[in-house]
Amino acid sequence: MAREDSFLLPQARTAIVDSAPKRKQIQGSATGPKVAACIAAAYFSVVLGGILLHFFQTGDTYTLKYGLMLPTTWAALTISGFVSWGLWHRFRWAWWLGFIAAALQLLRMSSWVVRHFSTAAPPGLGVVLVLALLLALLAVLLLPRTRRACTR
Repeated sequence: MAREDSFLLPQARTAIVDSAPKRKQIQGSATGPKVAACIAAAYFSVVLGGILLHFFQTGDTYTLKYGLMLPTTWAALTISGFVSWGLWHRFRWAWWLGFIAAALQLLRMSSWVVRHFSTAAPPGLGVVLVLALLLALLAVLLLPRTRRACTR
């Protein structure tokens, strides 16, 4: 069976294809928000995993209860979960929430790192990992294609 446009000249077929709406190019790439969502999910895992790892290494239930009862821990877990879910679905509010939360957390952590560490005693791997995740999240969120893709 022949295609419907097989009777058209090649120039006319090209004109029809070129005039078709290019929705994906206008909205941006969908990979940027998905990468940012994965970074936010990794941040969620590192925060929760750090508390659990400390408990498994020491066996101290007081530290586990204290870490899980902190409002800042629950705020970080809740916000990173919402940001991860919202960015995966390309919501505009998730882009803004992720940007503001990552910037504020980066400022909070960097001031703490400057006060408590020096070049003689660099921060531990966990602190460096969280700082790297926050910087990566901000970098991916600030890409123009990521912001354009978050349109819902």
